[in-house]
Amino acid sequence: MAAAPPQPSFEWTVCNCPIRTDPSGAPLAAPVSASGAAGYGITVALQTPLLYWNERARWMWHKKWCLPRISVVVSEPLGAGGSLGGPPLVAMVSCGTLRAGHEELHDQGLAGESTQRLNRTSGAQLEASFSSLLLQHTSFNCGNRPFHLFVTIAAHGPQGLQPLTCVSSPPIHVDARKRTKGERPEARAGDVRLIQRQRNSNQSGGGASKSSASAAAAPSAAAAAAAAAGG
Repeated sequence: MAAAPPQPSFEWTVCNCPIRTDPSGAPLAAPVSASGAAGYGITVALQTPLLYWNERARWMWHKKWCLPRISVVVSEPLGAGGSLGGPPLVAMVSCGTLRAGHEELHDQGLAGESTQRLNRTSGAQLEASFSSLLLQHTSFNCGNRPFHLFVTIAAHGPQGLQPLTCVSSPPIHVDARKRTKGERPEARAGDVRLIQRQRNSNQSGGGASKSSASAAAAPSAAAAAAAAAGG
């Protein structure tokens, strides 16, 4: 029997911020300029990896399962530290679909505490973590489009929260729930749709990556949507 192909890394990529409101519904201020965001680095990691569907070459998750714990580490550029009077920073986790030709996130929805103030752990490093987040929609009910997780770092300002940098996950197919062998009699034993969730695992999420926030280098949401549609 041929060995299963290796699972790809779960890469987070810097992007333009596609959200227009915070989780409470308050409008976000216009993102800072590329020069203002330069130097901010962000690393996002999942405590355990999502499911990878080899036959379809895509990541997937079940709507009824809580997402793995999401850890966020932000490094500030020199001179931007809180000790110098900089505004407090927050991390926001969003989830939704991207549509070709649209910059804004659609079909948004996450249940749970999706906004956290970043806590300083060293001079220029801040951290936050998110647990017990639940997806609210499925790909089937959203035109079979994949979902993306977004982590946005924002600063409190006179006009409200102002995005500094944002990273996007790979496309994720969201199913309603785990299937049974009776529902998928043709499925092989290792079919990812039948896998029982592993709990209390110490396995870290694969493919966490660190990206310097740069609006000039960030691909547009519309371009990401087109790429996802092609996959």
